[in-house]
Amino acid sequence: MEPVHLASPMSFNTKGIASTIVQGSAGNLDERVLNVLLCEEGFREDLPEYGVPSLLFGIVPLDVAPFQAAIERWTGIEVTAQELEGLMVADRKIVVAVS
Repeated sequence: MEPVHLASPMSFNTKGIASTIVQGSAGNLDERVLNVLLCEEGFREDLPEYGVPSLLFGIVPLDVAPFQAAIERWTGIEVTAQELEGLMVADRKIVVAVS
């Protein structure tokens, strides 16, 4: 059996079991990169240097070099500017189940 991680975003099935994803799979790598991009530096109290620089008062066009550096530092994955642009506008969804 291959090692797994909790899927991101966190979700549970009807039996309350958390969804998982195979470690090292393409989906897992995408999730790891997206988690770094969605976390602003200073947000995590336990690891304040984790994440990407604040976009507040950023200048357009955005300099992607700090984001590439953060992704490489925290995930060990190298991404191109074109891949990074695609991830930054990735669809995000919220699923709410009502019974």
